Amino acid sequence: MIAVELATSLLAQLFKIGTAYVPTNIKIALTTAVPKATDNEAAIALIEPSGNAYARATLDPSASSNTNWKDATCQTWNTAAITFPAPTGSWGTLVGFAIIGQQAGPVYKVLFTGALGKALTVDGSSPAPRFSIGQLLINLCCC
Repeated sequence: MIAVELATSLLAQLFKIGTAYVPTNIKIALTTAVPKATDNEAAIALIEPSGNAYARATLDPSASSNTNWKDATCQTWNTAAITFPAPTGSWGTLVGFAIIGQQAGPVYKVLFTGALGKALTVDGSSPAPRFSIGQLLINLCCC
């Protein structure tokens, strides 16, 4: 689901009443609670695993032509696997994700949120969590 921060930015750019938010850094977070589209990391902390080698997956949006995403009408999806670090202990049960952008400084903005198709319990013997090719679908068309 598109987050409020990104929707506001897109409308501002479309109607020339502001500038678009263009992140220089994009991260994918795994969460133990499904984040709401109104959640913003600056105001409401995402409920992510802590410790045990957990880290957000980083994507580089700086390329003029990003070949890691497929462009289609109203939607895009990953064309390369997105892999997180191998856990060294429990990350709990993961049920959601957030796509987060960073423009400058330590402030990140939640861009998209969603539920995982299936809950994933991660412990120290689990393989590194990943989104396989085509598994992370961002759809802007609704209704």
